[in-house]
Amino acid sequence: MWELVKPMHVTFLLFTSWIASSFSADPGMIISKEVLQNTSNTSFLQHQHPNSVLRTSSPTPETTSSAPPEFIIHPNDSFIIRNKNVKLTCSVIRSVKAYFVCNGEAMGVSEFHSEKDRLNEWNENEKTLSLIVNRISVEEFFGTYICHCDAWYERGKVSSRNATVEMAYLRKEFEVPPYSQNVELGSQIQLNCHPPKGIPTPRIYWLKDRVEVQPERDSNYIQAADGHLIIIQAREKDRANYTCGFMYREAGRTGPHGALVVENVALVSSVEHGNVTIHLLVGEAQSVTASTFKKNKCTHHVLCPVIEPSWGSWSIWSACSPDCIRVRTRKCSGSEESCRGGKDRVFVGCNEGKCRGRGFHFLPA
Repeated sequence: MWELVKPMHVTFLLFTSWIASSFSADPGMIISKEVLQNTSNTSFLQHQHPNSVLRTSSPTPETTSSAPPEFIIHPNDSFIIRNKNVKLTCSVIRSVKAYFVCNGEAMGVSEFHSEKDRLNEWNENEKTLSLIVNRISVEEFFGTYICHCDAWYERGKVSSRNATVEMAYLRKEFEVPPYSQNVELGSQIQLNCHPPKGIPTPRIYWLKDRVEVQPERDSNYIQAADGHLIIIQAREKDRANYTCGFMYREAGRTGPHGALVVENVALVSSVEHGNVTIHLLVGEAQSVTASTFKKNKCTHHVLCPVIEPSWGSWSIWSACSPDCIRVRTRKCSGSEESCRGGKDRVFVGCNEGKCRGRGFHFLPA
């Protein structure tokens, strides 16, 4: 009996010795499921070699997140200047596949469209896409080139914000420069400015005697959305040369200036010359001396001749503008002389509709 068992015992010892030597050489050795099933001493092996990995022949599939992709960087609007290419960039996490789409056409991987993957600090895969856009691409679509990024995951796709690529240009001359005006003290006035057309749109600013006007510091000034400057109530200190300027991609230029003369049209104090009392209706810019007066003996006041104004009726008030302004207008129905000094439009504040102004106070019309 012992002779029959001895060969089997020796065989088992040899097999166990081979397994032990293999583990000592490679503690992380992977033992297949089939080997373990054919080995009666599996628990013993696991106890002796805890670092070993017991794996079935087919690996377990990795689980994927069901959360939608999230864009970390959206592409920005850009302008092509002097044939220089622009680069659009977007970055997204939790996406299986991502690419740029421009004017409805998906961009494939090329020398102009590239993708880089990296693990961020949360151990998430982050895809960064770059697209080079040149002048030819924009001109093929008549100057309107709109791009965005599409990021796909197991339930669909998510799109970034759109970015528009345009050809930059700037005209040379001001369309309508500001013009000189004479206004009454205390009246409202609008100084118009139409700078050269351009893409991107130039930013308009105003200079008063070469010093920039700052409406946020003086509530008597308002710069409307179209760039025009509104002086709510003309004051003595508002008399100046006003210049309209604009900024275009960090470079500035100014146009011709317009002079604003604020006139005081109230009756001045009496000037006594013997028994003659003379009241003058004068402009603030005039120089009044004794030789200017014509003396007449009389028993009543001598006033400058008054010309009856020939204004038409006022229009109805306009709707409240985005700058929180209502306006009404009227036209001169007589000669220019008869309407001189009057106003053809007045402004009042409002706060309704799509008004997004800063609550400026307007004088009642």
